[in-house]
Amino acid sequence: MPAYATVKIYPNPANDKLTLEGSENGTDITLINIVGRQVYSGKIESAVHQISLSGLAEGIYLLQLKAADGAVYSTKIVKQ
Repeated sequence: MPAYATVKIYPNPANDKLTLEGSENGTDITLINIVGRQVYSGKIESAVHQISLSGLAEGIYLLQLKAADGAVYSTKIVKQ
C-alpha cells in the first residue's frame, strides 16, 4: 500500500482551515497557487495537522506532500 493511501485531507473545498490526518511526522507540505507561487510550506509534526487558508484568495491550489523517503503525493485543493 502506498504511504499516502491512508492520508485524509479535508474539507475540500475549504474555507478557513485544511486538515491533514494520517501522514508521517516529518513529511514536508507545500501549497502552491494556480500561477505556481508557493503560498505555504511546513512539516507535519503531529497526527493531525492544520493549515490556515484564511489569508488566501479563493481558487484552486496544489497541495504536495513529500515523505522522508522522497515519495511525493499531490492533490488539488479548492479554497472558497
